[in-house]
Amino acid sequence: MKHMKRMRKFVTLGLLLSAATSFAQDTTVVQTLVFDSISTRRGWWQFPPATEEFRKVLMVHTLKCDPLTPWDQYACGEWDYLTYHFVHGHTGAFDSTAMQHPWFKVGTEAPDTVRATLPQGSHQHQRWNRKATVTAVANGTSATVGAWHVSDSESFVPFKRRSQYVYTVAELIANGLVAGPIHALRFHVIAPGAALTDRTTIRMKNTADTVITRFQEDGLITVLDRALQFDTLDLALTAPFVWDGLS
Repeated sequence: MKHMKRMRKFVTLGLLLSAATSFAQDTTVVQTLVFDSISTRRGWWQFPPATEEFRKVLMVHTLKCDPLTPWDQYACGEWDYLTYHFVHGHTGAFDSTAMQHPWFKVGTEAPDTVRATLPQGSHQHQRWNRKATVTAVANGTSATVGAWHVSDSESFVPFKRRSQYVYTVAELIANGLVAGPIHALRFHVIAPGAALTDRTTIRMKNTADTVITRFQEDGLITVLDRALQFDTLDLALTAPFVWDGLS
C-alpha cells in the first residue's frame, strides 16, 4: 500500500556561478530565498555585473518541512503544489503598453489629475413650512376674478413649474375688489390630488403693466411659501398683500 502525504514546500534558493579564466576557476554564490522566507514570493538580489563571464549557472533548490507554515496543519503540506521560478533581468527600458495606457479614465478622457471625493458628500437644507390660519372674518369681502369655466393646468403641479399672471386694475374693480389688504386666495383644482406639492411659492406686486412679455423679478413680495396638502386651495397668506387700487 502506498501512503501519500500532502507536504508543504519550502525553498532555500541559491545560484552557484562558476567563473572561467585561463588561469583558475572560482565560484560565486548568490543567496536568495531562505527558510525564514515563509510568505516571500519575490525579491531583489544583487548578481555579478554583466562584464563577468561564467561557464555554468547552477540553481540549488532545497525543500524543508516546517511547522511554522500557517496555511494548514501539515508541516509539509505544500510539497504537492506546482512551483515555478522566474528570473527577471531588468533592462531599464519601459514597456510600450505600460507607458501609453492611462492609469484611469473619466468617461472617454484620460486627464493627468481628477478631483474626487470619497465617500460621497451630501448637503441638507431645512426650511420652515409656515402656514397661516384664518380664525374669524370681520367686515371682509370676497371677489371672483376670471371666468369659472377657464381652467389652468400650468400652476400647482407636483413637478417644478413657474408661471406669472397679470390682472389689470379694470378687471379687479369690475369684479368687486377694493383697495386694501388681501388676506387669502382661493383656487379650485381640476382633479383630485392635483395640488399636492412639496413646495409652492406665491409672490405678488402692484404694477402698471397690462401685459407680460417676460418674467418679472423686481418688487415681488412673498405672501406664501409652503407645501400644499389639500384638494381645495383656500390659501391664507402668510403676509397680507396690500393692493393700492390703482395698478
